[in-house]
Amino acid sequence: SEEKVKDHLSKIGMQISRMTELMNEVLLISKIESGVITPVFEQFDMLELMDEVKSEFDYTDFNINVTSNKEKFPLYADRKMMHHVLVNLTSNAIKYSQDKREIDINLFQNCNHAEITVKDYGIGIPDEDKQNLFKSFYRASNIRNIPGTGLGLLIVKHYLDLQNASISFNSQENKG
Repeated sequence: SEEKVKDHLSKIGMQISRMTELMNEVLLISKIESGVITPVFEQFDMLELMDEVKSEFDYTDFNINVTSNKEKFPLYADRKMMHHVLVNLTSNAIKYSQDKREIDINLFQNCNHAEITVKDYGIGIPDEDKQNLFKSFYRASNIRNIPGTGLGLLIVKHYLDLQNASISFNSQENKG
C-alpha cells in the first residue's frame, strides 16, 4: 500500500541520515587526528554564541536555561569548534534526558579562566562506563535504543584539546 511505501521510505531516509552522520564524524576525526584541522582563533562573545546554539533547539520542548556571571563573555577560541562543542553537549543533554525537560548551562569567567557547565536531569552515566566515555564508538551501557554514533564526545574532546582546553564530567546514573 502507499502508506507502507511511505513508511519504508521514511525508515530508509532515517538510516541514510544516520550513515551520513557516521561517515562525516569518522572523516572529521580522521582529519583532526592527522593534523589537517587546526583551530582558527578569534575573539567572540560566548553568550552570543550560546544564544545561537540555544535557538537551534527551539524545535524541542526543552527549557534551556543559560546563566553567566558576566554580561559579556569574551573568549579567544575557534568559534566554529566551540559551536560544535556546545551543540553536541546540549544535544546530548536533551537526548539522554528523561522526564524533566530542562537543561541548565552556566558560563563562568574570571581573569584568565572560562568554564562552561551543561547540566541535565537524565539517565546519567553508570560508573563502569565513565573511563571509556571519550573513546571511539563507545556508548554507555544504559542508553537503550537512543540513537547515536559514539563519536560526538571524542570530537568534542579533540576540539577542546586543539584549543588547550579540557573537558570533564560529573554524573550519577538516573540523576544526570
